[in-house]
Amino acid sequence: MSLREEVERCYDALSRGDPNAFRDLYHPEIELFVPAWVSNEHGIFRGADAVDRWYADNLAEWSGQRWDLVETHENGPNVVFVLHFERAGRFVGVMSFVEGRIVSIVHLGEESST
Repeated sequence: MSLREEVERCYDALSRGDPNAFRDLYHPEIELFVPAWVSNEHGIFRGADAVDRWYADNLAEWSGQRWDLVETHENGPNVVFVLHFERAGRFVGVMSFVEGRIVSIVHLGEESST
């Protein structure tokens, strides 16, 4: 399975209410980077517990909705993705992999319409 297909599979699972598909792919040294323009709780979050905590704190209001992938692009160990949230619009991010495990996630924010 390609990295792009892994990301697609994980978002499908998340839409069905199962976040474990992503957790199972976390590299032991996973990092999440959230810029200040994306969230009031921004910075670098290191380790599975910190990453899970950020998602739980910041995305709980969107639980129970679909996370539809609009686009995915794989380039080497990186997958760029555009998501559509039912209540929040489109969102862009990048996941990087090492040996098939997610080592970093970068949230870039809302997709620009320009």
